[in-house]
Amino acid sequence: MASEILRELVELLGHQPAIELVRAWGGRRLKVPVDMHQDHALVFVVGWEAAGKLSKTYGGADAIDIPAERNHLIDMRNDAVLVGFQAGRSITWLSETYGISRRQVNSVLDRMGYNTERMARAVATRT
Repeated sequence: MASEILRELVELLGHQPAIELVRAWGGRRLKVPVDMHQDHALVFVVGWEAAGKLSKTYGGADAIDIPAERNHLIDMRNDAVLVGFQAGRSITWLSETYGISRRQVNSVLDRMGYNTERMARAVATRT
């Protein structure tokens, strides 16, 4: 079961920046500055926009414990990819939204048993 902080990070930053944050700081405490500077390590890990969101939300507060649950975050992202696909989103849209390659989106869908539907949709789009 994912901790509440993981869900908060995904909602605040999005899947890919949250995964990068957990990859870099998982299992450790993170003190987020009130004033984010462009050379802060968070900017290099999650990008300027996400680092700013972290600063606005957690800046100046007590250090946050970043759980080492990267696999759960990836599972959450993959579930979101599937929901998007079922809602009719394109592979390109899913790729851009979740920060993964089109090939990776296809692999996620194939592993979840959607190979036939994915292929049928690809053929239908080409005609």
